[in-house]
Amino acid sequence: QTLHKGMSRLELITAPTDYLVTLEQLKGHLAIEHDADDTRLTLLLETARDFIEDQANLCITEQEWRQVMPCFPSVIELGKVPVTAVEVTYYD
Repeated sequence: QTLHKGMSRLELITAPTDYLVTLEQLKGHLAIEHDADDTRLTLLLETARDFIEDQANLCITEQEWRQVMPCFPSVIELGKVPVTAVEVTYYD
């Protein structure tokens, strides 16, 4: 996935693998005791996470992004938050 924000480009390096709640928690809340709908429920968990992250412009589960800029500005606005680590590579 690639997103453009102004002059910079965000590239998804490692996609999120966690959900806001576990499949077991969701099934318990919905009182579902069988496994027949696990694939569909997992897809709904993924869709809900992606929708919330997109609408809030937040990374609520762990993932890795690369932000590419055509120049090195004096102030860098990061395209995704919160940030736990930053690695800068500058080419002259």
